[in-house]
Amino acid sequence: MKAIPDSCTLIYLIKAGLLDILMQIFDEIWVGEIVYFESVEKGKEEQKSDALLLERRIEETACIKVKKLKDRENYEKDALRRC
Repeated sequence: MKAIPDSCTLIYLIKAGLLDILMQIFDEIWVGEIVYFESVEKGKEEQKSDALLLERRIEETACIKVKKLKDRENYEKDALRRC
């Protein structure tokens, strides 16, 4: 099953040290390009430590993938759980 979390969810999970739980529940975590920009790129510009932690986890973890997502409705609803 796949998860497509929003920026807020990713930021709170990384701040609380709970991103591993999301990775245990889902096979893949898809991070949209816009979500990546908001939570990592913009966060780094604002010197947020959680942005650096999230960037490192995305780079090191194979199940977290940055994807170009056009429309959430195009994905199989049975195989997808939105956060």
